[in-house]
Amino acid sequence: MTPVLKYISPPVVYQDAEIELTFDPKSIMNKIKDVASDDMPFVQAKIGLANINFENYVRSTDGYRGWYNNVVIGKVGDQKISNNLPVNMLWETGYAIHDPVTMNTCEYDGVTCYQAKTVPAIYSIDQKEGYVTGG
Repeated sequence: MTPVLKYISPPVVYQDAEIELTFDPKSIMNKIKDVASDDMPFVQAKIGLANINFENYVRSTDGYRGWYNNVVIGKVGDQKISNNLPVNMLWETGYAIHDPVTMNTCEYDGVTCYQAKTVPAIYSIDQKEGYVTGG
């Protein structure tokens, strides 16, 4: 059975934001036997074309149960601003499928939906620089 990607939280992200991916590996955990002790059973996860970095969040001793909602935390990489980017999770056995109900977030109109929306990040504001008129 193929792993299922269920949620991304929050679905509106920016560079260096911490996000949570919720997934159910189904029966894949029983099939993956040759994962090195310092590796994860999933190979990578991406928002659009940028990797999600799990380096400081996931330990090789972390376990994931099949037929259960598991959560993994990661940091979002550099992204282009977009109203809709796909979220993908690659496992040793292939890509996880998306839960069609829970993977999309819709705005109030019920028509504008997305898996992940990327916005710019503001790291500082300096009152001594910039235009007197604003901008």
